[in-house]
Amino acid sequence: MITLEDWRHAPPDVVAPLYDAECARWSGSLGWDYRPSCGLIEAARMGGRLPGLLARDARGEIAGWSYFLCDHDTLQIGNLIARDRRAVRALLRAIVRRPEATSARRMSCFLFPGLPAVEQALVQTRFSVLRHAYLQRAIAADLVATGDRACLAGREYVLREWSPDVVPAVLALLVAGYEGTAEARCFAPDGDIGQWATYIHQLVQTPACGRFERAFSVLVETPGHEVAGAILVTALSSRMAHIAQMVVAAAHRRRGVGEWMVRVACARARQAHYEYMTLLVAESNDRARGLYDRLGFAPSAEFLFADRSVVPGP
Repeated sequence: MITLEDWRHAPPDVVAPLYDAECARWSGSLGWDYRPSCGLIEAARMGGRLPGLLARDARGEIAGWSYFLCDHDTLQIGNLIARDRRAVRALLRAIVRRPEATSARRMSCFLFPGLPAVEQALVQTRFSVLRHAYLQRAIAADLVATGDRACLAGREYVLREWSPDVVPAVLALLVAGYEGTAEARCFAPDGDIGQWATYIHQLVQTPACGRFERAFSVLVETPGHEVAGAILVTALSSRMAHIAQMVVAAAHRRRGVGEWMVRVACARARQAHYEYMTLLVAESNDRARGLYDRLGFAPSAEFLFADRSVVPGP
């Protein structure tokens, strides 16, 4: 039998081993230093700002845990960790019945699952699931490109360094580049510029996806200042850099702009002594998967994005 309790009432020494185990899993499987994220989670939990649940088995031992937060009209499930499928199902069933969920318009999560039962439970709870491959490659000499200019498919392109001034151009790229795609639901469920702005703020200002590395992040333009693409890079650990976001304007695709941005980011990361570059790509994004395959990135893990609309009650 599984019983559930509000994790905000648990003392720090009860949840600390849960964080330690999760940090070890992320580090061992992904090379990702998850400790800064756990620090933010614990501060919000202790402050009563982050609801969540602990699942206990018949012996009273913790069998799983989760936390969630209502952001505007979306209930975001931040984690779903469990020892077995019973605990997974109990946690997910309880979350979708929470008052926060019933008052939301949608529910979503982006998870690094520890058990196949997580995906099964999401599907059974009427979530639509989109798999993402976690790719990795050593930053070797054959993966780098230097210089701030390139001639690609007969057109000249130049780099523009990251600064707050480039954010409006990046937002416009994201809105247009992801329009009508399933992948957009992960970042901006409705595809509007406000949701993209929130996403960029979280990426740049918080350690939710590692520490933002502005020196590795660039905008690509034509000499006439027509925006062609952007790449945003974070640091997951002292050895691991991560392409958190890359987008190419439709008019500049199939010219090598995306590949050039990846090579430039890798060159800068290598110069700063990072050894690996990682990224996430949706299984439905054939164009991006083809690029990363050509560049030698290989899958090492899998993430799940899942969402569902909330049907109002009677």
